[in-house]
Amino acid sequence: MYIDTEECPIYIQTIQSERGHNNVDRFKSKLIEQKEEYEQQITQLTRSHNEQVSKLCHEVEESASVLHKYKIELDSMRVKLDGQEKQIIKNTNNELCPNRNLQIKCIKLKSENRRLKKDLSKLSIKYDKLINEMEEARQYVLEMITNLN
Repeated sequence: MYIDTEECPIYIQTIQSERGHNNVDRFKSKLIEQKEEYEQQITQLTRSHNEQVSKLCHEVEESASVLHKYKIELDSMRVKLDGQEKQIIKNTNNELCPNRNLQIKCIKLKSENRRLKKDLSKLSIKYDKLINEMEEARQYVLEMITNLN
């Protein structure tokens, strides 16, 4: 007889009963062998499951590290954008960029500001996506741990 489980196939041997004391001993020894095989398979499945959970936890930790780096980068970009916006406002308030050099500087700051805002938007999307993936991974790990118990 054959039972297919998720990870490991388990073979169930049927032992034909014959008359006699030797057959009873043989039957007992076969059952003991089967029990030992099942215990080995259970141990192997448990070990495999624990390894998978460990790998997944490691990946979640790596993702958390990357996520933290993205957050730091986003924060620094926000600070830089705020500084540039204040500079632009200051320059535009000071006689609306009266000389040519200031006008060029204002234009460069505005274009740099737009580019940084686009980059910030892209990074924010990546950050949100990573947050969602991290939450899904955490839920998956919790489900695996719950199923193990």
